[in-house]
Formats: sequence, C-alpha cells, structure tokens
Amino acid sequence: MPSVTGSGHSAASATKDGTSRSSAEIKIFLAYPASDRQVDGIRDYSTRVLEQLQTDGDAAVLLRPPRGLPLGPVLVRALPRHERAALVIQYNPFSWGRRGFAPWLLLALVLVRLLRPKARIVLTIHEAYPRMVNFRWLVMGLWQRAQMRILLGLAHSAVAAEAVVTARLSRVWPRCAISHLPISSNLPDERASRRVARTTAGLEGRLVIATFTAGHVSHLHGHVTRAVEAVAHASSQPVVLLLLGSQNLPPREVPGVERSIAPGYLDEQSLAQALASADIFLGPFADGASTRRGTLMAALQHGLAIVTTTSDRTDQILVEGGALAFAAADDADGFAAEAVRVGVDPRVREQHALASRALFDRYFSWPIVCAGLRVAIAAAFASPPNRHRLASRGATEPS
Repeated sequence: MPSVTGSGHSAASATKDGTSRSSAEIKIFLAYPASDRQVDGIRDYSTRVLEQLQTDGDAAVLLRPPRGLPLGPVLVRALPRHERAALVIQYNPFSWGRRGFAPWLLLALVLVRLLRPKARIVLTIHEAYPRMVNFRWLVMGLWQRAQMRILLGLAHSAVAAEAVVTARLSRVWPRCAISHLPISSNLPDERASRRVARTTAGLEGRLVIATFTAGHVSHLHGHVTRAVEAVAHASSQPVVLLLLGSQNLPPREVPGVERSIAPGYLDEQSLAQALASADIFLGPFADGASTRRGTLMAALQHGLAIVTTTSDRTDQILVEGGALAFAAADDADGFAAEAVRVGVDPRVREQHALASRALFDRYFSWPIVCAGLRVAIAAAFASPPNRHRLASRGATEPS
C-alpha cells in the first residue's frame, strides 16, 4: 500500500488572475515515489509543498506510491471518482524509473485520464532530461525526451523549475500550459541561530566560507579551492572552509585556510544552523546557477553573500538586483576574483547578504511557490478535459 499524508482542510482553488478563494471543490494530490534514501531533495520538497498548502487551507495529501506496474491502480484508487481533483506529479525521470525509463508512469496517467475524468494532471518538472554530454547520457536522453513529450501530452498543465526548460518545453508542446515555477529551500530558517552556531563551533572572528558538495561532477571543486585560497590571502581575518554535504568527505587542505570542516550528513535543522554560521556561500555549478538548485535557495534563505556561476541556463530573476556575484562557469580565475571582491570587504558582503534575502522573499518563499502551483492547477482545469493527442505538427525537440 502507498504511504499517504494528508489533511481534510477545505481547499483553496486559484482564480485566473492567480488569487485564491476558499472552496471545497478541488482536492490536491501530490505524488512522488516512496523513497528511503537518506537524502532526497524532491521528497523533501513534496513534504514542504504539502505543509504550505495545508497551512494555506487547501485540502491536500501526499501520495508515496510504488514504482512499477502497481502505480496506475494506486493512483486511480486514491483519486475521487465524482469530485474534482488535481494530481500533481513531482517529476524527475530518475525518480520514477531505472535510468529514467518510466513506462509505468505513462500508463498510470493514461488510466487516470480514462477512469478519473474529473481529475486534472499537473506536472512539476524538476528535471526534464539530461544533457547529451556523452554516449551514456545520449542513450538515456533519447528515451527521456520521448517520455517527456508523452507526459506533456497527458498532462493538463505543467510547471518547470527553470525558465530555459519552460521555454524549450513550451516550443515542443505548445498545447500544454507550461509555466516557470522556481523551487524554494527545504531547510528551516535558522538565521536566528547564527550567533550561537558560530560560538559553538568556535568561529568567532573568522570569515566562514560554505559550499555544498556531494562529490558530483556538476560541482566545480577546483573553483572552490582557488576561490578560498584567494580570499584567505586577501583577508585580514582567519578563513574557515565549511564543506556541507551528505558524504563523509575528508576536510580539504587549502593553503592559507585556518581549518576545513566537513561534518558529513546532518539532519535538516543542524544543516540549516551550520549554513547560518557562514558569511559567504560558493555555488560553482558546472551548468550555472538556476532556480532548481536547492542549495542556492537555502543560501538565499539564510541571507548569505553568494558567489556562483552563470551559463545559458541561469534564470534572469537570479541576475536582477545584483544580489548574487557571478562568474562564467568556465572561468575559475573570475570566480576567485568575485569571491575576493565580496568576501574581503564587510560592507560589500553585507550588501550582498541583504539583497540575497530580499530576492528570496520576493520570488522563492514557500507561500509564493504554492501560489504559483495554484495558478497551474487553475490552468489545468481551464484546459479541454479530453485532450489526448500526444504530438503537434511542426513541434521540434529541444537540444
């Protein structure tokens, strides 16, 4: 049996202009596969969305169905037969199938459309498909692109966590209403714990530089080493490197740095407190900063001065206002220079920190994210109920 978390609160349905009204007409079913992994960002995201929806008065439940053949019957049984319901699929291809191959999800949504005609399907696209950077990703990318096309044909509306993905998918499937909906931070806000956290860790008077790493190639470790070393040589304060992440990585030796701290896996509150103790956050993403990066959202939430990378995938709302300091993803020297500019002068650091939190409050808080989800649900109910065509003439596959 699937795991279900929910509430019987009255629902709030979105109007066309994005506002909400109290109503018992629509119940929201969030769906993400059962996961026992120690760290699963989308699982935690789904839980946070559920909590915010319930706080706002929506009737919402979280389904944790099994992957594979039983998925279809489980979803159909969970959805009401004669009442309006929104089924919100939290989608990353690798979460729903081995190597991102998820035919049972496609079949399940076909069954939902056939057997629950009052339900509407909304896709939350955390990742559509990988870039074809090598032969392995090329093979997986082929079926994941085809899978994405079929999913958009089955969905009544969709949201994507990155603006560039929203634009590409809208060109592929213009019949589906697809909007950009950034993620938020899965961590609790522990800004109030900053002083205690720094005192407990012996960080008073230190310049603390934090980064998240799980040893993945998308995190440019060389950028971190070069930036931290440059700041250490330019700063009048002792520098401490804080390596946050679930893996038990050995502390990294960086010339000029007083010490490196790598605590390994932390529960969410301890992780948030550790992040709050930092002064600067380094986000050296190989594909650039974007609004699907949960670690970046956590740094914005905690009002840190942020140095990160940019690429063609970087969302414009991250650039506005000058909150973040950017360097091109392939420019390690430029990244280090920005880290020095932001890190050494306390006034510059404070300006970036205040702008980071303001940017988070404007675009990325959970109430704002859930308001955007309600708009997508309203768009799903505004779409034709029996639209089953899976391709449109002239549509092209994105690169």
